[in-house]
Amino acid sequence: MTADGAGASILVVDDNPDNLRVLIRFLEEQGYTIRIAVNGEMALRSIETVSPDLILLDIHMPTLDGYEVCRRLKRNEQLSEIPIIFISALNEPFNKVRAFELGAADYIGKPFELAEVSARIGVQLRVRRAELALRQRAASSEEKYRRLVESLEQEYVFYSRAADGIFTYVSPSIVNVLGYTQAESLTHYSAYITNNPINTAAEAATQRILAGEQHPPFEIEVRHKNGTLRRLEIVENAVHDAQGTPVSVEGVAKDVTERARIEQQLRQSQKMEAIGTLAGGIAHDFNNILGGIIGFTELAYEDVAPDSPLKDRLKKVLIGTNRARDLVRQILTFSRQSEVEHQHIAPGRIVNEVLKFLRATIPRTIDIVQEIDPQVGSVMADPTEFHQIVMNLCTNAYQAMDTTGDALTVDLNSIIVDPEFAARQPNLHPGPYVKLTVSDTGCGMEQETLERIFEPFFTTKERDKGTGLGLSTVHGIVSSMGGVTTAESELGRGSTFTIYLPQVGDQVGDHTSLNAAPAYGQGERVLLVDDEAPIVQVCTEQLSRLGYEVSPFTSAVAALSSFRAEPHAYDLILSDYQMPEMSGLDLTSSVLRVRPEIPVFLVTGYGEGLTEESGRRLGARDVLFKPLSLKQLGDAIRNALDSSPLRNG
Repeated sequence: MTADGAGASILVVDDNPDNLRVLIRFLEEQGYTIRIAVNGEMALRSIETVSPDLILLDIHMPTLDGYEVCRRLKRNEQLSEIPIIFISALNEPFNKVRAFELGAADYIGKPFELAEVSARIGVQLRVRRAELALRQRAASSEEKYRRLVESLEQEYVFYSRAADGIFTYVSPSIVNVLGYTQAESLTHYSAYITNNPINTAAEAATQRILAGEQHPPFEIEVRHKNGTLRRLEIVENAVHDAQGTPVSVEGVAKDVTERARIEQQLRQSQKMEAIGTLAGGIAHDFNNILGGIIGFTELAYEDVAPDSPLKDRLKKVLIGTNRARDLVRQILTFSRQSEVEHQHIAPGRIVNEVLKFLRATIPRTIDIVQEIDPQVGSVMADPTEFHQIVMNLCTNAYQAMDTTGDALTVDLNSIIVDPEFAARQPNLHPGPYVKLTVSDTGCGMEQETLERIFEPFFTTKERDKGTGLGLSTVHGIVSSMGGVTTAESELGRGSTFTIYLPQVGDQVGDHTSLNAAPAYGQGERVLLVDDEAPIVQVCTEQLSRLGYEVSPFTSAVAALSSFRAEPHAYDLILSDYQMPEMSGLDLTSSVLRVRPEIPVFLVTGYGEGLTEESGRRLGARDVLFKPLSLKQLGDAIRNALDSSPLRNG
């Protein structure tokens, strides 16, 4: 094996020819010598003939699975040191645990990223090289060994540790990895480690190694001299005296903090994706239910006499259902993983939504004081990102406070930044801004902590109570919007965070009143399609009351057949987006091929990324989001018909 791993021989064991083809081509381009085996028995014969430097091993294979191949190799003294990386579509935790229990060096899930495969192979080959270097120490003098390890890459730390835990040797590269000098490092291992549970498991691994067992690489968490936390990957081997008694361990440590950070981000991303999928499914069904409740309640509200006691009760039902609708939208906003889409937004509306959401979450003993200027201007931002800014700042604020006698204050207003103030704030320019201030009366911070709060992964919270990403995320989002984030704090006197975002317009209109009158139709004909019968019923009644003639369908296929039979019998089409036989998108495409000028509305309870803009690109006149009020429905249809080429032509 060459010094940098290129030219190393790799045995790829997989019964899938497509996987073999991809891996062979890629790894040969990386400079490795590749051999292949399509089943376990063939792999064992190949290894016994010529030992590879590393094995990429599938699990499910004919004749002999990967687990058994690994088990047999680890029982063979001459072959047990070959690093094995499992590469499999079995991604459940118990599959990975079983692989590592059998002695695997690493585990890659399918479908795999070639860059990740390359990186993990490189790590194992470098570790293998370091292990070989350590074992050469027994055949050479102490000084020769030290010169060898000290000449290796500075990303590794080599050490010797007595059975009682005292370091007897640490390579000079310790200063690059953890900031300590060699002299400072010659102490008991407990001086470095944190109370992370993985360190307990790591010490148990060392004891097993001293007992003569083979153990795969493991990780520990230690504290850098500057106070930050570092994750190290450890490979250890026992050193025996002349009588064969284990007296110490020799090890190599590599800083894998960045890798651990990426893996944590991946896990968080997967978790949020799962939450988003669940929230989307719930929202779709719940919005259909709400659509019926809101629609029928509005119709009853219109039918009841003004002086009837039912009028006020129905109004309260509508207010409650509108709150339920807003709550569903907040959940979707919080969990959504969509592309950033900057647009004119009303920041006051989002701030109020977040505070309503938080009020149900934080202790009632914490007072929420909100000072929201109703005339605050608009900003150019992605609604989800702005929601995230407010949520992160408010969450940090209430977590910094006790549960009694504290106050969370949120202030939002428009200001003019003059040249003098702009000169004191880097990246701030004179002009109109929207200013968001979040203050708490909590524990506060000393100056040293305050200077580091926007660093990724820096946190003063207890373990499992924060990732250290909240404020760095806020800072990054605000900067991408052309804004500025400032922080002020004093130990024991609370903290204040201020966001300045460029104002791009006047106030964006808010929700309409329950009493606002909808626009009415003039007998135009509407083709209505939705697979939910209650939605079809309530929309039919709503449209009829608004003055339209309605042809309702619960089948998109039947609706398309009716349209094709009489294409000019309809003035507008209102279609659900998600339907079992034919999607609203397919229906739209089919309809527009017959009559390109007819307005088509797509209606969705959860559009899975469908927005007004993307809907228009796909041919729809617009996208409407369930549940729809009578006014929303009436105004949207009236505007579409009034601007139709048929009417204006």
